[in-house]
Amino acid sequence: MNTQKMAMEYRIKSWREAMAERVAGKESIKAFCARKGVSRNAYFYWQRKIRARLVEEMAGTATDRMPVPAGWREVEEVETKQGEDSGVTIEIGKIRIQATESTPTELLRKVCKALVEIC
Repeated sequence: MNTQKMAMEYRIKSWREAMAERVAGKESIKAFCARKGVSRNAYFYWQRKIRARLVEEMAGTATDRMPVPAGWREVEEVETKQGEDSGVTIEIGKIRIQATESTPTELLRKVCKALVEIC
């Protein structure tokens, strides 16, 4: 590994740890930047770098299944009877969402994204 790559890895690791501490301590970005003596632009630059790295890491270990968001449970597939439309039912509190094979994928993606944002 060359020196530039090693330096980048070190910076990403350092920023990743610092940002995790900020989140764990429920510190605002503004307060974090003031305490560390860095600009908000620098903070968001490194946040983008870290997110890009995480995406690369996820792509390297990707399977045909999507990752399960924090707080959610993964369930096993259930065999359906012949002629029966397979599907899924998601229940969160009093909310029930049912989807079948004919449900548009884009609609499911939007629903899941909305659920992740509110949970």
